[in-house]
Amino acid sequence: MLTAESHSVPTSSRVAIVTGANSGVGYGIVQRLLEHALDPRNEPLTIVMACRNRSRAEAARAKLLAQYASKDMKEKAMMAESALQILIVDLSSTKSVFGACEEFKRRFSRLDYLILNAGILPCDHMNIKEGLKNLFTRPAYVAKTGGDFFSQRQGTVTAEGLGEVFAANVFGHYIMIKELEESMRGSPCPRILWFSSTTASPEFFTAADFQCVRGDHPYESSKRLCELLAIDMHDELKQRNIYSFVVSPGNCFTGLLDQGWIIAACWVGVLYLMRFLFISGCNITPRNGATSAFYLACEVENPTALDPTKLYHADISPLGRRYVRELTLAAEDSKAVRSVRREMDELWRKFRAVAVRDGILAR
Repeated sequence: MLTAESHSVPTSSRVAIVTGANSGVGYGIVQRLLEHALDPRNEPLTIVMACRNRSRAEAARAKLLAQYASKDMKEKAMMAESALQILIVDLSSTKSVFGACEEFKRRFSRLDYLILNAGILPCDHMNIKEGLKNLFTRPAYVAKTGGDFFSQRQGTVTAEGLGEVFAANVFGHYIMIKELEESMRGSPCPRILWFSSTTASPEFFTAADFQCVRGDHPYESSKRLCELLAIDMHDELKQRNIYSFVVSPGNCFTGLLDQGWIIAACWVGVLYLMRFLFISGCNITPRNGATSAFYLACEVENPTALDPTKLYHADISPLGRRYVRELTLAAEDSKAVRSVRREMDELWRKFRAVAVRDGILAR
C-alpha cells in the first residue's frame, strides 16, 4: 500500500515544505496550498507536511483528504493523495533536522517554497486578572503582544544545550535553509518565508542573549530574530536566485497555548471583540492567518517586486475580507545581527560535524 511518503512526485511539480503543518496556521497554509494544487489552471504542486509527531501528521493529512472523498471528486482525491506528503522532523533536535533534510533530498529533486511556520510558546501559568485589565484598558497592547495573560517558561534548554524556544522556532529552521539551499537552486523563483508574530518587538531581543535563555520573553525574542535573519540573509540568498521574506499570520486562535476549552473559548471571544473594534490583524482562524504566506508563495509571480524590509501581514476587515498589509520592520544594528549570524553559523557547523560523526550525514 502506498503511504504518504511513497507516492511518486512528478519532476515537473513544484515542491513546498510547510513546518508545523498538522495544526494551527501551518494546517491553514496546507489547506490553501492544496486547493491551489488541485486547480487544473495551476502548475502541479507537492506539499510536504513537516511535522514532529507522525500520528498527528497522518491524522491531519487524512482530514485534508477526507474533503475529497465523495464519488464525484475521485480525480481530485487521487491528485490530493499524491500532492500531500509527510516529513517527520523535530525542529528542537539538530539530529532530527539534519536527518529530515537528508530524507527530503532523497525523495525530492527540488524545493520551491520553504515556509518556516512551526513554533512553540511554552507557558508556566496564566494571569487572568492582569490580562483582563489589559483588555479593557489597553486593547491595542493585547492585540500587539497578547497582553499579560500568559507567563512564559524561562531559562529552559534542550538536551543539546540550546535555548528551548530558540531551537524550535529559529535554529532548526536555520539548519533547514543551510542544508536545503542546493535543492532550492533547481527552482525558477524559490522563496523562504520566515514567520514573525504580532508580538515580535526589538524590546524583547538582545544580540548578547540571542537564544533568550536569560530573558523573560523567549517567544517574542525568537520571532524578532526570525525577522532579522530574513532581512540579513536576503541579499546573500538573492545572489543565488533565492528570496527571503517575513510574513505574519496576525492574531489567530491556534491552540498553541493549550490552556483548555474554557480559556480557548474566551480567547476566541476576545479576538472577535478586537476585530469589531477595528484592531488590525484579528484573523481568528488559521485559514485566515495563512493569507500572507499563500500570497507570497502562490500569488506573487515576481519576487523581485517584493520588499525584503517589509513584514507581509495577514489582515482582515471586521466583515471578514482577507487581505495582505505591508508593515515596515524595525531596523537593528547590522553589526550586532552579523555577529549573531556568525555565532549561529558556528553552531550549525558544530552540530553538523556531530551529525556526520553519528552517520546522519554522509559528509
